[in-house]
Amino acid sequence: MKFWRWFVASSLLAVSLNSCRSELLNFQLGKSVDGEVVKISYGDKGNATGFFVPAPDQVCSVLTARHALPASGKLKLQTSDNKLWEPANIQRFPNQDLAVVTFKPGESNCPYQAFRLGNFEQVKLGDSIKILGFSQSADSNQLASQSLSGAVTAIENLPDGYGISYKTPANKGMVGAPVLNQAGEVIAVNGRNIREIARLAELKGAVPPQQLSTANSNQGSNSAVEVVNWGIPINIYMANAPIIPTEAVANSTAPKSAAEWLKIGNDFYISQQYEAALKGYDQALKIEPKYVLAWLYKGSLLLELKRYQEAVSNYDRALQFKPDSTVALSNRGLALDHIQKYEEAIASFDKAIKLQPNAPEVWTGRCYALAKLQKYQDAIASCEVAIKIQPEYSDAWNNRGYVLNQVQQYDQALLSFEKAIEFEPNNAEAWANKGLALDHLQQNAEAIAAYDQAIKLQPNYAQAWYGRGNALFSLNKPKDALAAYNKAISLKPNYQQALNSKSAVLAALQRNQDNVAAEGQTPHVKVDNYNN
Repeated sequence: MKFWRWFVASSLLAVSLNSCRSELLNFQLGKSVDGEVVKISYGDKGNATGFFVPAPDQVCSVLTARHALPASGKLKLQTSDNKLWEPANIQRFPNQDLAVVTFKPGESNCPYQAFRLGNFEQVKLGDSIKILGFSQSADSNQLASQSLSGAVTAIENLPDGYGISYKTPANKGMVGAPVLNQAGEVIAVNGRNIREIARLAELKGAVPPQQLSTANSNQGSNSAVEVVNWGIPINIYMANAPIIPTEAVANSTAPKSAAEWLKIGNDFYISQQYEAALKGYDQALKIEPKYVLAWLYKGSLLLELKRYQEAVSNYDRALQFKPDSTVALSNRGLALDHIQKYEEAIASFDKAIKLQPNAPEVWTGRCYALAKLQKYQDAIASCEVAIKIQPEYSDAWNNRGYVLNQVQQYDQALLSFEKAIEFEPNNAEAWANKGLALDHLQQNAEAIAAYDQAIKLQPNYAQAWYGRGNALFSLNKPKDALAAYNKAISLKPNYQQALNSKSAVLAALQRNQDNVAAEGQTPHVKVDNYNN
């Protein structure tokens, strides 16, 4: 089961497009581009990229992504002449994933060349682009510039100002880098990969980009293959740019308000830097203890970290200050599900439904809790309410299938899981459950294919490895089954079902060897059943 998150309205600048034709981009790094990039380093935690933009006299301004900057001011800017600069001021945009870092170069004006800013409204799908920046693997004492070529794949309005995607070779350290058009003008600031964008959309209650369903779910940021990244259109920066102070302001780099710390927490959450995210939320709550949004986001993070009792406590605090928070009641119910307090979970879901009867995720969570109490007909009815509200809601179909599996209606369960996959092809849980239904129907080869798809989507999915082992055991492939059980146990050492099934396989193999030794037969194992 998945959890849902609080909706936060973001201020987005609408961007329109003209249908100008682009030619193929052919950059010569350092010749066709007027402007300088900056390496942003923060201790041993890695580096990002920034680039110079026009600034007032006696100030150098570097534009980058907000989430690339640590919460403390402990960062260095390294310029093309190998000088290191400490930031005088950091201005984080409240509604966009942008930040401007300024420093004073001395008594003179900024000696570094600013990039020319282009017009994003002239960008169209298929346009060639180039990203300039620094690889995260580059030696911290040496500037090793990188350039990535790609093409525009989508233009949408998404949370935090994101509005353009492009496919390029994967490379770390390019966060905050300029995205250039064929004229060498900045059209966007490079930000997040597509998986992070999906997490951002989920966090903000927005619709994920359409590309997500077709994106390679296993793409890694260190992969040599092409990946889809997203950027913030430069017009967003130009429309929302703060007035850069001409006086350097010492001690202004750390966030001061609860809202700023909340943004920091969310940025780290999306980047899966969970401990740093928790610190951000805690700082926000230290400043403003009644900050309901911070309690909700922290609760969601604790759910993801499987710290369920702490999550319940966080949602209780949110409800203390906002008793009618549907999200707090709903996610509290889900956390209670995980610690097997199903009656309390149902009570929490029922309160949420009374406040918001048309929320399909609440009915879906209630369905699961009822199933765990073996109230199967009520559970199916609850899931079907969710499906009636939102027919394409994958989790409702998945939970409905789970309940049908419990009452041994395997054909109907299989249909439900296939619906869940139809509406969310990357739903690893639905694929694993489909494998279980096929296994019950003795379609073991098809079950293995379903488990394999679940594992492809989520390689550390212990239950999928366990199910794969069961299907292989049923096909009289004990050695392959043993390997699958061992993998499940390596991922979940106290996985008792997998431990029991492993013991059954080892016993069967031993019996087989004993028979071979006694009768001189060719080894063969016939398995009638196994321990679930």
